This record gives sequence, structure tokens and C-alpha cells, in this order.
Amino acid sequence: MSIRIGTQDYQHGRWVGRFYPAGTSPGEMLAIYAESFTTVEIGSSAFHFPPDPVVRHWIESVGPEFRFSVQSPLTITHERRFVDTGALVAKLARRLEPLGERLGAVLFKVPPNFLPTDVNRRILEEFLDSLPRGMRAAVEFRSDSWLEGSTFELLANREVAVALTAGRWLSRDGIRKIALTPTASFSYVRWTDPPPADRFAEEEFDPDRTRWGSVLAEWAEMLEKMRQSVDTIYGYFSDRFEGHGPASAREFLGLMDRTIGASFGALPRSADRR
Repeated sequence: MSIRIGTQDYQHGRWVGRFYPAGTSPGEMLAIYAESFTTVEIGSSAFHFPPDPVVRHWIESVGPEFRFSVQSPLTITHERRFVDTGALVAKLARRLEPLGERLGAVLFKVPPNFLPTDVNRRILEEFLDSLPRGMRAAVEFRSDSWLEGSTFELLANREVAVALTAGRWLSRDGIRKIALTPTASFSYVRWTDPPPADRFAEEEFDPDRTRWGSVLAEWAEMLEKMRQSVDTIYGYFSDRFEGHGPASAREFLGLMDRTIGASFGALPRSADRR
């Protein structure tokens, strides 16, 4: 069983001097990042298909055990809204093929106004049926209205995960429902925005805080339960969650180490995690 924790993207200039050594160039960032984490979620792919030279750079910068998860281009999810996307999905698959086993999952974000009408359910079903065999796919819903039995059955029949996203889109109950209803052999977690007061205990919410230790502890307990039902958990922190993605990921890895009693970081316990 593998728990892989990282960040949403790695190429952030504002991390230089704080996570990356001073003077680090963009081309050097991924190799340094991979010294601390075992996975990353690529977000630039939402805006353009990853060029072949970029994918080669990814491969050359990390070891064979590293995993890349990749956001689907918004052309597929938001412009075409999952309709007539066969050629685009095939193009994405071709671009990612060189990653081989280094490819973790492909994330498809459902637009917030793409609600579970009968028509949209059929569209999503047909889209999922069109995905290449063997592609690990996760779907991020932006409304609790999708989180019910027929949706979970639809995805489970196709071995597609429902992304657990901490942010403004899903309620706390919705997140727990996803956690307790795995639809694939892996789970996909995203910490995108800080938890609003109405979704977590009032004593945990303080608008002046930049750390959410008690909330992360709750997530660590949730993942400890989830790992009993899946073989891999991918998790990615955004800077927006609490100000600095690498620090959040590092803190969460420590919590998981203490909760489960095993180390899930890229480095041995004796090594320094940035």
C-alpha cells in the first residue's frame, strides 16, 4: 500500500529561497523537488497539452519510483464539456505515454455548472467509456449533488476515482462520503482552499491563522481509514490551503508517519525534508 503526498505543481518562483535554494532555475526545480516528495500534480496541462520536450524533462529529472499526476486540459472538461473529446483524449494519452509507470492519475475537473441531469449523466458515462484502457482517472466534482449512489456505481464500474477536494466546492459530509465509498483501487486527494468555518468545527477556524494543524490531523485519520480499501493514495497540497504547499505536505507526511507508524516521505527519516 502506497501513500504519495506532494504539491499542486512544483515550478513556483516564490518557492525559491523558501523551498528551493536561492538561485535555483526553473529547469532545476523538479530534480530538487523529487528529493523531498514522491509525486506531483501537474497543473500547467490544464491550459495546454504537455509538449514532448517537457515530458522528457520530467522523466530525466526524477527516479523510476516518482509519480506524476496530470490535470486534463480544460478544453476537454470546460470547453467541450466531455462531448466529442475522443481525439483530444487520445492526444493527451499519446503525450503522456512516455511516462509509463511514472504516470499516477489523470484528473478531470467537472465544471461547477455541469450538474447531474439525465443528459449530463449520459454524457459523463459516454466520456468515461471512451478513456483509454489502463488510464488511471479521477473525477473532481464541484457539487455535492453528484455524490450519491448512482454516481459512485457509474465510476466504480469503470474503476474511476472520485477526487476528495478540500475547498469551497464540497461539504464536509460530501468529502466523508467519498472517503467511505471508494470507486477505484486508488484514491485522489486535493487540498486546494482553506476550510471555511461552516464546514469545520468553529474552534478550528481562525481567519488570522496560516496553519490548519487540527484539520490536517483529521485528514490524517481519514487517510488511515481509506488506505484499508485502496492500494494507493495520491494527495496534493496547494499554496492556497495554508500559504505554502511544500510546508503543508511536509507537515502532513509527519502526521501520517505518527498516525500509521510508517514513513511515507521520499526520504528516509534521517534525511532532511525541506
